[in-house]
Amino acid sequence: MKRIIGLAIAFCILLTNVYALEVNTSQQAQVFFEAVEANIKQNVRYEDLTSEEMYKGAILKVLEENPQMYKTVLSGMLESIDEYSNYFDVAQSETFFTTLEDTTLVGIGIQFVMMNGCATVEMVLENSPAEKCGVKPGDIIRFVDGKDITGMDIEAVSSLIKGVKGTTVTLKVSRSGFSNFIEIPIVRDVVSTSSVSYEIMENEKGVKVGYVRISQFTDTSAQKTAEVLEKVEKETKNIIIDLRGNTGGYLDQAIAMSEIFLRGGKLIVSEDYKGKEFDINYYATGEGKDYKPVILVNKSSASASEVFTAALKENNMTKAVVGEKTYGKGTVQSAFQLLDGGTIKYTVAFYLTPKGNNLEKNGIKPDVEVFNHYEKFTDRYTEDFSYSRKYKLGDVGRDVRLAKKYLEYLGIFYGEINEIYDENLKNAVYMFQKSAGLYPYGEFDVTTQLELLKVLLDTEELVDVQLETALELF
Repeated sequence: MKRIIGLAIAFCILLTNVYALEVNTSQQAQVFFEAVEANIKQNVRYEDLTSEEMYKGAILKVLEENPQMYKTVLSGMLESIDEYSNYFDVAQSETFFTTLEDTTLVGIGIQFVMMNGCATVEMVLENSPAEKCGVKPGDIIRFVDGKDITGMDIEAVSSLIKGVKGTTVTLKVSRSGFSNFIEIPIVRDVVSTSSVSYEIMENEKGVKVGYVRISQFTDTSAQKTAEVLEKVEKETKNIIIDLRGNTGGYLDQAIAMSEIFLRGGKLIVSEDYKGKEFDINYYATGEGKDYKPVILVNKSSASASEVFTAALKENNMTKAVVGEKTYGKGTVQSAFQLLDGGTIKYTVAFYLTPKGNNLEKNGIKPDVEVFNHYEKFTDRYTEDFSYSRKYKLGDVGRDVRLAKKYLEYLGIFYGEINEIYDENLKNAVYMFQKSAGLYPYGEFDVTTQLELLKVLLDTEELVDVQLETALELF
């Protein structure tokens, strides 16, 4: 009898410890189930019972009673693998496979980096939709189509900004000098700017340096890089390859670009699968180069950018890697369609560098670590307004030209710079007034003139210390 009472008391204590928690939130539910799991594993008489068996039994019971929840369960299963693994229902699956067609998914023509959980615009491509709508380097993207992107990873933000040609994406950005967000609607389009561009620069010692910018690994990047290098090499073999903000693209292009620099037989990258019989090693087959480039990278250099950088760095074919530690995206995903019409996508392999290092989560540490920063720019413009009158649509004057010039610099006005107060200037003044917390009505009064000059003098510009450092290595 005493033994039965003792067991009953122990059982009651166990129930009290586990079930005293009131479950109202997902966090409380998690704590609740973790407590139950711990108690069962500690006290159950079956030594071979595992957490996996318990949770599988629970999930199957839920699905038996609520079969429509299978999508939620599938999403949970896939997302537990890593951030790149997902379940797509039928509608999402159709969108996913459509976006794999590189001629359909387009963007707005910006490159950005993630700084302190925020997307900071680093470069606005020439003639791009973003440039035409006034996006500026240094803008901090806060919302995309009303969705707060704080804390998202770079790939998630990119997927929100990209979309189908002709559709509109609306950014809300913070800009230096403005007290309110600036709202910028942009129509997505194919960005015609080449993924590879170049110019010949000179460092402070007067040495010529070929600066080659690769914004993305598209299906022609290797060919275009080879063509650009052929032109640059006629003037100099001091080469900088800028991969900052390059979030990746086609792996075969990263391999082909590596082959431009590496001699035949050098290992470029390996795909490391669970089944070793599926592993793939990619080797260079070309003649290589007789010079070593400097490679510029930052936190947003990812995937194919990291494959290319590691291939040259670990084969001793870089003068130096300069900038910041790269993003650390080194996974291979496969997608499988299911009987319900949905799709599961999950990681099946890792990219390994020539020395066997796993890029995933690790990234590449630069040889010369240096960070860019922003400084206030106060002396670009020295002209001041006359502060003598208010300007409205149809008016003409010197202050009108100055307003257009200043608002164009701030990325709000785009149009012809002249002394005519036209519709473009009216819209720009309205946007400025709204963003600066003034009464927005599109007329350029003295209060707006004073605020515009104040904002201009408070504006910060990027100081590209990374490029300056790279140039001085030659």
